[in-house]
Amino acid sequence: MKNLPQTILYRPYFIILLCYIFIYNSGCNSAPKPVMETKGDMAGFELTEIPGTTAKTAIRKDPRGQVVIEGFLDGDKKTGTWLEHNNEGDLSTLTSYLNGFQEGPALKFSFRGQVDQRTNFHLGQLDGPWVQYKFGKVLETRQYKNGKLDGSVKIYDEKSYKLRQETEYKNGLQDGHFRYYDDNGNVSVEYEYKNGEKVSGGIVEKK
Repeated sequence: MKNLPQTILYRPYFIILLCYIFIYNSGCNSAPKPVMETKGDMAGFELTEIPGTTAKTAIRKDPRGQVVIEGFLDGDKKTGTWLEHNNEGDLSTLTSYLNGFQEGPALKFSFRGQVDQRTNFHLGQLDGPWVQYKFGKVLETRQYKNGKLDGSVKIYDEKSYKLRQETEYKNGLQDGHFRYYDDNGNVSVEYEYKNGEKVSGGIVEKK
């Protein structure tokens, strides 16, 4: 596993990866041998039983023999932390699973090893904060509930990183204010929405 991004050392992710590395590298000569899966969603993965458990490691390699995807199965369902690597072998995504569903945090990394996107899932649906980054700076934030936008969506300028646009959502529909900000941080356009319909607003006159 090459060039683990420094950002992964924060919060519980490093502990999760340490556990994975320990299990993956703790085999001995009598350890189960990997079996190539030929059917279903895991076709092309090498599956290796973890002795004393119902779990298996799952590894997919490219034609060069380099690992591109790795994670765990409990029975036939994804569980725990799954990792994807780019062509250079660096970490590109980290996703958490429980009983086959995405659950908890998911991260996407740039080729520099910086976090590009941080999301959260519950039962396979987006749920909680969603954040897009550029060079470590926030570009966009969202809030999801049961797979739908619910709360504030904020978009920031790609050069100045100042707040440019703010939109309120409820149950996937625009509900509340929409605001656009000028270079000085003043509201230049403002609308009010209800259940996805615009009900009022317009250009805000400068004082």
